[in-house]
This record gives sequence, C-alpha cells and structure tokens, in this order.
Amino acid sequence: MNPADRECVERLQAGDPAALVELYDRYGALLHPVALRITGNAAEADEVLFEAWSQVVSRAVTLEPRRGVAAWLLALVRTRAIERRRAGIRADATAQDREAGPIEVSLERMDLADRATEVIGLLDDYERQVIELAFYEGLGQSEISERMKVSVRDVKSWTRQALHRLYESLPQQEAA
Repeated sequence: MNPADRECVERLQAGDPAALVELYDRYGALLHPVALRITGNAAEADEVLFEAWSQVVSRAVTLEPRRGVAAWLLALVRTRAIERRRAGIRADATAQDREAGPIEVSLERMDLADRATEVIGLLDDYERQVIELAFYEGLGQSEISERMKVSVRDVKSWTRQALHRLYESLPQQEAA
C-alpha cells in the first residue's frame, strides 16, 4: 500500500470523515466506469458505488487491504456490481432517467487510466477477452469457454498468459 493510502486508511480508522472524502476523490473516477460497465446502467452503478463506499465506512476499523487500496476498492465494486446484475435488481424508472454528473479526473487518475489502457493493449484479442469476461461479467473459466466456444484448457492458458503479461508490466511497487 502506498504511503498516502496507508495514512488515509489510518485516518479513516480513527474516524476522520475527511479521509473518506480523500479516498473518494482519489478513486471515485476509477471505480465508476467499472460499476457502469458491469451493471450497464448509470443509476445502478451509482447504487453499487454507494453500497461499496458504505461498506468502506462500516469496515474501516478492520480495513487492511494487502494488495493496496485501489485493488481492494476495485474488487469491492466489482463484486457488488456483479451481485446486483446477477440478482436482476433494477432501479426505478426515475432513477434510470437520471444522468451521472461530470466527474473531475485528476492528472494522476488520467495517468493510471492511460497506463491501464496501454497494458490491456499489450494483450492479444483472446487474452483480453478472457480477462474482460472474468472481470466485468464475473464468469468462471467454464462459462468463458462456453461463451467463446473454445476449450477450458485454452481459456486457462490465455488467462495465465494475460495475468503474467499484466503482472510483468506493472511497476514493482504496484505489483507488491
């Protein structure tokens, strides 16, 4: 975990509400597109994010993400979004018509998004597809195999190759 995130988590655990605002400012723009892509609906994505941030607050005392705050938050949002999609929960018509407001994006977050896009671009089409199906749709390897009409062995191979390439492309402090 980077020092700024560690300090922010410690402040959050001590009950400092400004720490939550800081985390939101730092990672909100990273999380919203993930929730939106998985749910396919702006109102549902907003609900997912609300639930995830509520969970961050309620579990702040025990919060100790080993992979870093960004990875922990992404996993939390992804899980919530997939659960919501699988449960078939739909927001009411009024909420569906609501549009998300503009999101301010810091240079740091733009750099992170650019780097992520660049890294995903290193993958071949099959590797990218298995990673996207697993991450955004929450599919298991056998489900990916059925969707892509290939063997589970191929899916496992492409997944392994993609994860290896992604890991190798990360700077060491982010991979740890």
